[in-house]
Amino acid sequence: APTSLHAIGSWLPPPAPSRCAKERLLNISVHLFSSLFGLQGGRQQTSSVTMLKELMMSRVGSGLEDRCAINVASALLSCLKMLPSKNHPNKIDSESNHPWMIEAASAFLTLLPLPNGQVRRAAAEGLSLIASQGDTTGYIVQS
Repeated sequence: APTSLHAIGSWLPPPAPSRCAKERLLNISVHLFSSLFGLQGGRQQTSSVTMLKELMMSRVGSGLEDRCAINVASALLSCLKMLPSKNHPNKIDSESNHPWMIEAASAFLTLLPLPNGQVRRAAAEGLSLIASQGDTTGYIVQS
């Protein structure tokens, strides 16, 4: 025991840091990002999605491509899932969503040809969520 106070009871040294801690931190970060995403203005939302897309594109061809693609896809999916439904009274005006949804659709379309099955399924789910936002099917066509 490091001190006499630690000698009382059943004190054990803390476990060594593991990979799980890093994964949980990443999951919390994605959840926090998506929770706050809807509170941003249209310009900040577009900037955030563009940043995620650029991050993903910078990793193409590297050994980190799959991991980065999975993280970007889960962040974008979380943002889309946090949006109010089209029948919700607090539905955000679709015109303010327009630029970032085009960027998100473009990011998902870039993920579709990747060899990782999880990434392709996430991209397909993201495109379907964008298409289900009412009259937003034009976002996918514009991408």
